[in-house]
Amino acid sequence: MNGYLVADLFKSEAEEERNRIKGMTSKELDIIEGETKQKSAEIRGAADAEVIRMTAEAYGKAPEFFEFMQRLEMYKKALQSDTNLVLSTDSEMFGLFKSIKPRPAAEPVETSETVQ
Repeated sequence: MNGYLVADLFKSEAEEERNRIKGMTSKELDIIEGETKQKSAEIRGAADAEVIRMTAEAYGKAPEFFEFMQRLEMYKKALQSDTNLVLSTDSEMFGLFKSIKPRPAAEPVETSETVQ
């Protein structure tokens, strides 16, 4: 048998083994990825269910507070930067802004440089 033929045979067997190992590795990775995606979906579903349960419980205990928090969230979304609002003076949002008292301006702090 020629030395080149033996070398080609070993090369062919090595290539076949490499392809078999790559195929097995790819299959195992696909299985792991699928299991990970499934577990992730289960965790997200459980978390969503818990949020819904907690929200319903909170609403049942204090519906006024829950509605207030929803209004605040709505105001937050409505008042993004560069937002212009036209409010009626009898609107709830206008009343909320009107009830907020401005903070007094801070007194300047004197330092040794400002005192002469």
